[in-house]
Amino acid sequence: MMPNGVTSTDEKPSASGAPASWREGPGRRRLKLILVRLGIFLAVAASLRYFHWRVLDTMNPAAMWFSYLFLAAEALNFLETALFFFTVWKPSYHVPPAPLPDRTVDVFITTYDESLSLLRETAVCAVSMRYPHQTYILDDGNRPEVRELARELGCGYFARAERTHAKAGNLNNALAKTEGEFIVTLDADHVPMPDFIDHVIGFFPTQPWRSSKPRRISTIWILSSI
Repeated sequence: MMPNGVTSTDEKPSASGAPASWREGPGRRRLKLILVRLGIFLAVAASLRYFHWRVLDTMNPAAMWFSYLFLAAEALNFLETALFFFTVWKPSYHVPPAPLPDRTVDVFITTYDESLSLLRETAVCAVSMRYPHQTYILDDGNRPEVRELARELGCGYFARAERTHAKAGNLNNALAKTEGEFIVTLDADHVPMPDFIDHVIGFFPTQPWRSSKPRRISTIWILSSI
């Protein structure tokens, strides 16, 4: 029997880290903004020229209502595009708060029947995140090759004989066997950046969320960001 109730088939990982990831500097952001605004200007100019041509040269006198119907549809499409241009014209850049020091973080990678190559990419990126943490592969498929992958990469490995409550049950099983104050959950096709934990952990309260009575998960919400 190993620590945290992990048996001989549930290997305990070691904390891992990676060099600081490359971030965009102000100069590069300014260059991207200039290129974006140039593209917007050209797109709007071309669209206005197009609508000038549509109104003056393509309206069908024999079926004006039909021409106006198509023109209205195109105008609506242009309006939606213009709203998108408005949102990217002046983007906001938020500086994340400083990471909380000396906190314990567990990273859970849930899997069932995803390909080993896909899972490997996610696991490699997970163990390479810079903030000290422990990575676990939660294998509801109970596959020997996934157990071997976890051993190879130094990840913890949990498998269940019964897949009760599917993904939520998989996470609850791991929560009962780990002690991290903060939890990062990843699907098998999620590839985290090396500084992901550094960017998000500062937004959480300084008090750990775990208590003497473990929380249980009944619903899974997946949040994606670009």
